[in-house]
Amino acid sequence: MKIGKDEESQKNNINQIFNFLYDSILTNMHYQNDPVIIEAMQKRGGYEALRQEIKTICSGSFRDEQEAYKAGQLMRQGINGTTDKTTNNDMVHIIMGMCADALK
Repeated sequence: MKIGKDEESQKNNINQIFNFLYDSILTNMHYQNDPVIIEAMQKRGGYEALRQEIKTICSGSFRDEQEAYKAGQLMRQGINGTTDKTTNNDMVHIIMGMCADALK
C-alpha cells in the first residue's frame, strides 16, 4: 500500500484511498435509489456531509485500533523481554495513528 514519503503525502494518499472507497461503495449501493442512503444523506445535509461524518467515524475507529495495538505491543514486549525494542509487529499502531490523523 502506498502511504507516502512524508507526512503530507501520507495524509493525501490516505484521504484519496478513503474517498475512492467511499465513492465506490456508495455507487455500488446505487445511492440515488437506495432509500436508506437517501435518508442518511438527507439527515446529514447531503453526499459530502455524509462523507465527512463517516470519515470522522473512521478516524475514531482507527484511534481505537491504535490504542488496542499499542496495548498489545506493550504486553508482547513485556512477555518477550523486548521492552524498548521495535519490531515489525509494533508498526501497526503507528499506521493506525497515521490513518486516524489523516481522516480527522
